[in-house]
Amino acid sequence: MRPLDVVIWGWKDLGFFWGSVGHVMIAEAATTNVLLSQFPHTVGQPSVPRGPNTLFSFSDTEAEEARPAGVVFRVTVPDESSFDAMAANHRARPIWDWDPTPPMQTHCARAAYDALRAGSVPIDSENRYVITPGHTRQIIPDTIWALLKSVPEVAVISQTATELPESERVPYEADISRYVPYSSWHKQYLNK
Repeated sequence: MRPLDVVIWGWKDLGFFWGSVGHVMIAEAATTNVLLSQFPHTVGQPSVPRGPNTLFSFSDTEAEEARPAGVVFRVTVPDESSFDAMAANHRARPIWDWDPTPPMQTHCARAAYDALRAGSVPIDSENRYVITPGHTRQIIPDTIWALLKSVPEVAVISQTATELPESERVPYEADISRYVPYSSWHKQYLNK
């Protein structure tokens, strides 16, 4: 059993347009030793919809987000080796994509979800966010927040914001392409 900190920045403003869809970082508990915190660009470069899967340090993640984390959860991972294997799998994936397709693509929320589940953290007992190779199923940082909040053994270490309400979060995930300016939906309907 190993304690980890799951640090979440929630959705801000209109996500990809004028704000942030959020971010998830997982670190060893009470340290700056980052296990997962992927971005599609190198430090200091602008974000892109698809790019190299780049692991940021704790301080680089905080600088990139440029605001306090909305919540920090302390999570105990029962199956350390499976968590570590899945975290390593996601760090090794070559492509960060805004709507990732396994086994080659990832993003921060997908990596956190898959690694926590692999580590036997009891989130999403209904398997609503499980995906298989070649398929997609969007998950945003606020969903990781909601899933962890529902686990009795998970403790809130700090909180400076509230998560996106389910009434807003679920529609974003169901059709997130409407909120992503470089999606095929936008190319078809708005970027003519």
